[in-house]
Amino acid sequence: MSALQRIIRPELAHIAPYGVPRNAAPTKLDANECAFPLSEAAREKIAERVASIPWHRYPDPRATELRACLAARYGGTPDEYVVGSGSDELIALLISVCSGTRNPGTPPAVLYPTPTFVMYGIIARTQGWRAIEVPLTDAWQLDPGRTRDALAKHAPNLVFLASPNSPTGNELDLAFMSQLIAEFPDTLFVIDRAYAPFSSRRAWGEPPSKAARLPENLAILNTLSKIGMAAARIGCVRMPEGLAVELNKVRLPFNLSQVAQEVGVLALTELRMEIDACVEQILAERRRLAEGLSDLGFASAPSDANFLWTDTGQESAELARRLREEGVGVRSFSQGRLARHVRITVGTAAENDELLRQLRRV
Repeated sequence: MSALQRIIRPELAHIAPYGVPRNAAPTKLDANECAFPLSEAAREKIAERVASIPWHRYPDPRATELRACLAARYGGTPDEYVVGSGSDELIALLISVCSGTRNPGTPPAVLYPTPTFVMYGIIARTQGWRAIEVPLTDAWQLDPGRTRDALAKHAPNLVFLASPNSPTGNELDLAFMSQLIAEFPDTLFVIDRAYAPFSSRRAWGEPPSKAARLPENLAILNTLSKIGMAAARIGCVRMPEGLAVELNKVRLPFNLSQVAQEVGVLALTELRMEIDACVEQILAERRRLAEGLSDLGFASAPSDANFLWTDTGQESAELARRLREEGVGVRSFSQGRLARHVRITVGTAAENDELLRQLRRV
């Protein structure tokens, strides 16, 4: 390895791989997955559809049917959509495409608030970008002054804004985001809507309009992972057609398997009613879980996601460790002002009851 060290990107020396616990806890409430499995009937539909795939052929390189279903669900035209293996691949594609240098000798910059989804920074740094972090306010909202100042000073090529945000669970200020998009036309704003199905504002805009034309510097990320299809890894990004053309130039051929494409089409059509019912179950359990945590003295911030951002009033890493010893996994945060918080995925009624039971014990 030492002989090859000089050909490896030096930025990687300061980056740790994305961490996932080796052994999942029996009560797994740490990954923001959908807690409810598909019904047997839904599984049979998927099996039937997958069985008809011509396995000796490559998948549809343009994911034609899936993109048409995405446009029907989220608005726009199929040509505004690019699909990938979860949102992560699309984040990487956006960073690859938008890496033009504004100032010679200065690497491009990406800007995002903190705390937020860590992959924005990780992927940018692996590509040699400058990562500009702007802390959220004490109410976990965008700080108007600091955000505008950072945009003016660093002139980032990309801005990632997760709304609802993870790990805080809240929608970001739509009016302020719209102002930024208008004020900085030479920056591409990427709004990550992974948790939109659980939000009171479920589409981009108020009121949502499927016919709305996107601003030239706006892209909207989405995924099916949070609504029961995490194993299939289906992500999409909607953007003006001209940008989609550029993204497709760097997208690898056949990047989304035919299995994933077929599952995605089913999720958006024949299985949509079951998935929507599952979302409603999660919303009901979110309310019940928040009440149960409050009864134990834990304050959870209002959530627009499938998880709760909970102040434990103590060192959260130690609490999470003790819970894991009892078979319950939650996500703790050890840095700075996050140290007292845990992120708790909303589980089934039985899983949520087990969490509350173990919290009383520990």
